[in-house]
Amino acid sequence: MSPAVRPFAMTSLFALVLVACGGQDAPAPTSEQRGAGSAPPPSGLQEPDPSVRRIERAAPPELQALATGRFQPRGERADAATGVLEIGDDVLTGTVGVELRTERISIVRGDDQFRPGERYSNVLMVGAAQPVELRRVVPGEDAEVEGAEAGAGDPASPADVPPGREETSVAASDEGAEASNEGEMSPAPEPRGPGICASGEPDFIALVAVSEGDRNVVRLVGLQGRSTPASGAEDIRACDTLEYEMQRRR
Repeated sequence: MSPAVRPFAMTSLFALVLVACGGQDAPAPTSEQRGAGSAPPPSGLQEPDPSVRRIERAAPPELQALATGRFQPRGERADAATGVLEIGDDVLTGTVGVELRTERISIVRGDDQFRPGERYSNVLMVGAAQPVELRRVVPGEDAEVEGAEAGAGDPASPADVPPGREETSVAASDEGAEASNEGEMSPAPEPRGPGICASGEPDFIALVAVSEGDRNVVRLVGLQGRSTPASGAEDIRACDTLEYEMQRRR
């Protein structure tokens, strides 16, 4: 190529290169070309942090009492068992000396069975859908004392008394006799009826509250047995049904 043509050819070649490159977009910068302080592109979903453990549990529902207050007995059986009955959240108190510490364990329905084949609706005279409050009777101090006395065994016989302590034993016997005589002179406690159950204390109490005219009526029945009342609790036995009433406030 002659020297005169060479500059023209180089100029034409450079022009073709510029034309060819003019229609292309600039390449996207790589991760290395982006600055260290630039933010990453936003993502559509935020992934959970596996290092954070969230525990959310709903609190168990509190069992509400079906009836509380002071109720008058209906009938001789209820009058003899408790007299006027005060129903509290955790205690049943009667004016004839009855006091049962209780704890509310469940709200069942009249159609539920407290033993095989026997339903709350039958003994409490309510419908199948009627709510029934079931309470467990908490053993009191008297029951604990009786259990301790039952395990104490018989007192020592005179043969078991060590020599030299016979006089002490005789003196203790004399003091016990005097205390017994003083006890005989103290006034006798107010007699009470057969209690909620004819023999022994109940282990559970089932009660319902219904409305009759201008009165709130409570029916309760004592249940005896070691098992929790249910359809398979064969050792549960129902006591008499007792009825009480309170005039509704206007």
